[in-house]
Amino acid sequence: MRAKLDSVASPKNKSSTSSRMDPLNGQHKDYDDYCKVSLQAYSVIVKKDTVFITSDMSQQGENFSSESERRAQERLQSIDTLKAPIIQMGRDMGYEVIENHDLGAGPVHIVWLFKPGSESLPDMRLGFICLTEFSNSSINEGIARAMLNLIDKLVFVVPTETMTKEVKNAIESMPDRSILQLRKYVTVLTPSTLVSKQGIKGARERESAQTGEVI
Repeated sequence: MRAKLDSVASPKNKSSTSSRMDPLNGQHKDYDDYCKVSLQAYSVIVKKDTVFITSDMSQQGENFSSESERRAQERLQSIDTLKAPIIQMGRDMGYEVIENHDLGAGPVHIVWLFKPGSESLPDMRLGFICLTEFSNSSINEGIARAMLNLIDKLVFVVPTETMTKEVKNAIESMPDRSILQLRKYVTVLTPSTLVSKQGIKGARERESAQTGEVI
């Protein structure tokens, strides 16, 4: 924005415009003070008898954009941290691991693919979606993504035990009027609680037991 304000640049005009009605409270106040209040959101450059006024809104927009990018980057890093042990465990147990499984509804961060070994039986997909912060909208979105991506069982992976309780309570409070019972469809846990259960063999262990191979 550029404006020519001779009354601000020339002191001799101050007496003729020494006061002005303040639009905020209806009281008269010094014109210089009024200009200070009105122009404090702008940068003012004086050249000879001309005043150039530039808005600082572009700088504020850049700051907001950089802050949004920083938060997005932190969220991606948190998701990668939550994904790492799940990917490793799935591979160690001999399952096919798929990252960012997406059939068009948005990515499911990790999928463990179970193959029963019979052509007459369908493959089973265990999906993992990482939540970095608690909100009802993120829970609903995650469940919708899993269903539309044909996930047979959904696991929400969260960073803390406190958040585990919050997500579980939110799911239990949802109306249970559909055929699919969300309490059975969704499991919530942290990476530290995702441990192999004793007595349950993974795909690779089952194959070695049948062939007699020692792993």
